[in-house]
Amino acid sequence: MAQYWKERFDTKKHRDFMTGSQDAGGIPVQAPVDNLLTRWVYFIQTTDCTLQFVSVEQIHTARDYFSKQIHPARREWNNGLEHYWQRWFERLPPGVHREPARVRILSALDRLLHDVSSDRVPERLSS
Repeated sequence: MAQYWKERFDTKKHRDFMTGSQDAGGIPVQAPVDNLLTRWVYFIQTTDCTLQFVSVEQIHTARDYFSKQIHPARREWNNGLEHYWQRWFERLPPGVHREPARVRILSALDRLLHDVSSDRVPERLSS
């Protein structure tokens, strides 16, 4: 069964792995302007992989992606970027597109979105 949790956002630890085309290291995320508001990073861990989301919009994007059984062609003009600049779904580990893993991840994403909307996501301390 998939697990999910949230951690307080830390600029030294958390990176954005889903925005744009990038290498596997992720993009540094700016610290929030208002430090009185708590910013969260969400995680889903299955037997296949651990996914990290720096916003609720990214969870929705992943849910839309994993809800489709068949994905359109991924070829696009790369604007002169190197071959290692990829979109987030192109860097997913092998096997997560197979039906059992896809269904597990989709189920965990649905449960996470439900708990985010009701503010019941369990919190873990950043290590």
